[in-house]
Amino acid sequence: MSYKGTIDTNLLVLFLSQNNPEKRQLFKDLIKNTEKEGKVLFIPFIVIVELAYVLERVYKLSKTDVKKLIESLSALPVDIENKSILNETLDTYVNTKLKFGDAMILAASKLKGSLPVFTFDKDFAKENNGVTLLAD
Repeated sequence: MSYKGTIDTNLLVLFLSQNNPEKRQLFKDLIKNTEKEGKVLFIPFIVIVELAYVLERVYKLSKTDVKKLIESLSALPVDIENKSILNETLDTYVNTKLKFGDAMILAASKLKGSLPVFTFDKDFAKENNGVTLLAD
């Protein structure tokens, strides 16, 4: 796999939100050129975490819509870091009351075989198997 470069969160936010036609076109051109060159763009996992946060908190999208938009990135010439963790995270995220970051921690821990997750966060531990609240 040959990389053209790495995508930052703001490119994806502007592309998915469709708020800025000029920048959206620049992103489309980047995608088109990447495909022509037979290369891919790298998306670090932290970019996905930031994207989920912005889509949910700033754009007020539902968890289901956030999941659909993130999954739609697979149609692009991209290599998303930790794809197996992302898939598990998305499933956990939409099927629980967890925030995206907590869903990612739980998903990564499950896939690594490193449960339970120890936490002081009562909301994280409240209804989730595999999470243990450390209490006084």
